[in-house]
Amino acid sequence: MIKKIVLFALLMIPVMGFSQEKIAYVNYLEIFPSMPEYELMLDSLEAEKANFLEEIKADQEEFNKKYEEFVEKQTTLTDNLKEKRMAELQDMRARAENFQVQAQTKLDELQRNLFGAITEKIDAALKEVSEQNNFSYVIDAASLRYFSPKSINATPLVRTKLGLKDLPPAAPLPSK
Repeated sequence: MIKKIVLFALLMIPVMGFSQEKIAYVNYLEIFPSMPEYELMLDSLEAEKANFLEEIKADQEEFNKKYEEFVEKQTTLTDNLKEKRMAELQDMRARAENFQVQAQTKLDELQRNLFGAITEKIDAALKEVSEQNNFSYVIDAASLRYFSPKSINATPLVRTKLGLKDLPPAAPLPSK
């Protein structure tokens, strides 16, 4: 009988330890757009996008001009010249499409890098808040289906740590 009581007590030690774990949640979607770097990130992405669009427009205009010239002169061109001009037009089109793909890839990469830098800053503040408040786990609120009103919301603490205490949330995050 004593063995059973001791065994039961030993089995209860881990359960009692888990009951003392502090779990909090944080709302990244509230913090992220409030960051000063967020507006800089959007401006940077928009500027880069504008540069790419300008280049794409120039490529399109050049293609249209060459195509119109080809259409106007095609009746006077020899078969060899027609084939050559058609190949040039196809090459121009392929290069333009390739540039568009590369431009989108570079924009995606820039966005990932800029988002990553902001996320790292938020994560560093979250780590400090977690250590100061003895949170064992902090979960992103976006991934939660339900949380009790008694749950610990670490968002205000993280906002304060980042110096965002008095800043209202900015515009929602852009979607792709």
